Amino acid sequence: MYASFSNQFANMSKFFIAFIFLFIILPSLIGGRIDEDDVDNLAANYIRAVFWVIVVGYVLVFTKLYEFLTMFAIIILLLCRKLSAETKLLGRRSEEGTGILILRFLDKQVNVLKVITLKVKNTIFNFQKTTALSHSNTEKVVFAGLTFIVLIVSAYIRFGDAISHAAMPLSDSYITLDWIKGVERRQLFYEPEGGVYPRGLSIYMATIHKFSFMDAMYVLKYTGPLNGLLIGVSILYVVYKLVKSKYAALAAAAIYGIGAGIFGSEIVRQAATNSQEFALVFLLPTIYFTYKYLKERRQRDFLTAITGLTVMGLIHTFVYFFGVIAVSINIFILFVKAPVKNFKYYMKLIAGGIFSAITSLVPFAAGLFEGIGLHGSSVEFLTDIGNISLKKLLATDYLALVAFLLFGIYLLIIAKKKKKEAYLLFPVFLLIISVFIIYYAGGYLTKSTLLNERTKEIWALFAVLSIGISSGVLMSRMEIRTIGKIFSMGICFICLVLLVKFIGVKPLEPYKMEWDSGVEQYLKMVKQYQPKSWTLVAEEIQYAMVTGTGFLITTENFTNDYSAEDPFQDKWLNLGENIFIYQQKNIFEVNKSNIIYNIEGPKYEKMKIDGEAMDEWLKLYKSSGGSYSIYYEDQNIRIVYIYNKAFEDLEKKKLWGGRLNVFNNII
Repeated sequence: MYASFSNQFANMSKFFIAFIFLFIILPSLIGGRIDEDDVDNLAANYIRAVFWVIVVGYVLVFTKLYEFLTMFAIIILLLCRKLSAETKLLGRRSEEGTGILILRFLDKQVNVLKVITLKVKNTIFNFQKTTALSHSNTEKVVFAGLTFIVLIVSAYIRFGDAISHAAMPLSDSYITLDWIKGVERRQLFYEPEGGVYPRGLSIYMATIHKFSFMDAMYVLKYTGPLNGLLIGVSILYVVYKLVKSKYAALAAAAIYGIGAGIFGSEIVRQAATNSQEFALVFLLPTIYFTYKYLKERRQRDFLTAITGLTVMGLIHTFVYFFGVIAVSINIFILFVKAPVKNFKYYMKLIAGGIFSAITSLVPFAAGLFEGIGLHGSSVEFLTDIGNISLKKLLATDYLALVAFLLFGIYLLIIAKKKKKEAYLLFPVFLLIISVFIIYYAGGYLTKSTLLNERTKEIWALFAVLSIGISSGVLMSRMEIRTIGKIFSMGICFICLVLLVKFIGVKPLEPYKMEWDSGVEQYLKMVKQYQPKSWTLVAEEIQYAMVTGTGFLITTENFTNDYSAEDPFQDKWLNLGENIFIYQQKNIFEVNKSNIIYNIEGPKYEKMKIDGEAMDEWLKLYKSSGGSYSIYYEDQNIRIVYIYNKAFEDLEKKKLWGGRLNVFNNII
């Protein structure tokens, strides 16, 4: 069964092994060390790895070369190039290039596995040393324990539904899954549902799928919760880096990880997989690396910041808009402070912003050049205008504003004594107030449904950032002394207890579009039958799930186009050797209070009519001498199995040299 421990353990292991290999191990081996700080190095490598995976993915799809072997060959070439460069640095002969290294590897003179293992061990050891933020072993244990609890609880909240329910969450999942499979068939944009839209997330997941060797649906279901968890980790990381208070950072991560919904955001989206949440993973790290660039003026931080900005542009245009605001504020501050002295630095940021915009727009331009329109529902949402009033602020919004006020007072206090610190944090202050204004009044001023609805998730992130920074500037001073550390530790623990008590800890429950048992039976079919040897007769919603492994024909088309009285004609070869007819004894319906019901509601009556037509078809088929068996049945669904005898006739005709017109096996 889908929710069994063995099934989930096997698939999650494949998923996380592929993720760690692609975005942690490979970047450290190929890219090497970017920063002296191991945590910054890990973050920068992840940002750059995602950037290259998306860019290379776009190129390979456009050139019709997107395959596992192509990507694997690219990885091998990059590793060989890295080994060759390291060999030269060690003083070996320059002519000992890639070819010689490959021969040495084949001759067992170079143990690559041993080298990789040693590098991974050293990375883990150095990471542990860096994250040991106190000389006290007791404090290390307590902080590690609290961090573990926060991460585990946050993961449970987000992964719970993906582990226990086979049906995909939210209606968006079906489009996203179809886009993943579109990338794998080397087709980025297509009509009608595959219109032009950033495909960064789809390429990212398709690449994980290629290296995990599991059904793409599992990749879809795990990626969203992981992204939600990584957003919380980004808060922990960035708050600590900005104000140097590990307990304030952990408290902020706990607030977001457990209670992001109290700020009005649709936290349930983090149990699903959406481009917006994936782009949010990179928003705070991009802000931090921009801050670090202003602080240290190093090229590597500039490149990481612009790479993070570009990644957002390749994933989700709306989140990219806020990334552009963040970078623009920094450009403005640099210009105002010293327009001549800082000319080189703000011009670099402007040039980097232009590069990110052009890079983000290239796929759009390519799709439009091919004559494919923008993604329809996204355009409708983008252009939708409504009668929108000012946001009604929640108690938690006021809490975030009080924290923001304290942050501002702190900047005023330190402005005289610590000008550089105030100067570096001031852009963050301006960014938080900008996000709040857009959240509070953006929809009202523009009448844009997009701004009114989607800024909730952005504000929740920055509200927690505001709370984390304001508490961090106070707690960082206390954490210098032992008694202050104990006090900060206590505050963090109390925050965690209160969150668990008043909010509770339970998995998020996004709405579904179909029965769990139907998806479980699909996964069973995939294991039992060869790819593309079977067809599912079902409703159109299951197309994304089936495509790539089998074929789907709608119930209406099947009953109209395939005769029950005279079955197994030549055109039945289009259906594959095994036919499964999916029948709903009870039509699955979303709750009427859900806005999606307005779209799906009219389809339910048609499903009933199509179901009745299928019942009649099966009766006529059986009375005409046909036979079928029940593949699966429960209180909600029944799946009928028919062996397609047209394939027996095909074998006979092949044997006796008969001619046969075989149609294209795509339905």
